[in-house]
Amino acid sequence: MYQDFLFKSVTIAVLAVLVLFTGFALVGPLDLSIKAVTTQEDKLFSVNDSAKVLATPDTATVQVAVVKEAGSVEDLQTELNEANNAMTSAIKSVGIAEDDIKTVMYSIYPKYRYNPEDGTQSIDGYMATSRLEIRTSDFDKINQVVDVAVKAGANEVGQVNFVVDDRDAYVAQARKEAIEGAKAKAEAIADEAGIDLGQLVNVDIYENGEVQPPVFYEKALATGMGGGGDTSIQAGQNEIVVNVTLSYALQ
Repeated sequence: MYQDFLFKSVTIAVLAVLVLFTGFALVGPLDLSIKAVTTQEDKLFSVNDSAKVLATPDTATVQVAVVKEAGSVEDLQTELNEANNAMTSAIKSVGIAEDDIKTVMYSIYPKYRYNPEDGTQSIDGYMATSRLEIRTSDFDKINQVVDVAVKAGANEVGQVNFVVDDRDAYVAQARKEAIEGAKAKAEAIADEAGIDLGQLVNVDIYENGEVQPPVFYEKALATGMGGGGDTSIQAGQNEIVVNVTLSYALQ
């Protein structure tokens, strides 16, 4: 019995081998090779340039504030509101519309006193700030605003900004000049290096924003702060800068 089983198993194995070799003979050997497919990316040549346009500001903003101290929140709020109303009225008196006066900060906060003996802190009065931002296209009024606000009680002046509201024309001019400069630079470098520029495939444009020259006061701000005389603030010109990067395919 065992011999019959062994004979049948050997016979089946032999037949399987014969079938396998017959298949190879009919269809040929199996292709076990690995084919690598590669793609070649276009090489890019990039060049950048920038252009700067000087723009005359058409709008000015300035911030004036009154800072007060008092022993209680109620007293401090009363003093702050009175000073804020006086400051606002004075600003309106030089021709600034109410819509061009905006409160950008109104805060009341405690002052703390440290006790070195027991390491504790306790409230030692309160401080408050009311800050207004004034906007105008009449630059002469900026000087007047500072003067009348200080006389009305403002003891902090800062954040004077001269900006260009209609910037689109200046940005377009700077962008055009930057693109033309980058194209000329790319052609010159390609000619010197002996390479052939292909199609322009990418353009990156970055605007640096608007840079204004620092603003200087020609006087201190108020009596008690070394003041006296009229304020003189000059606008100057702002810089609008555009950077451009052009990328070409190489032929």
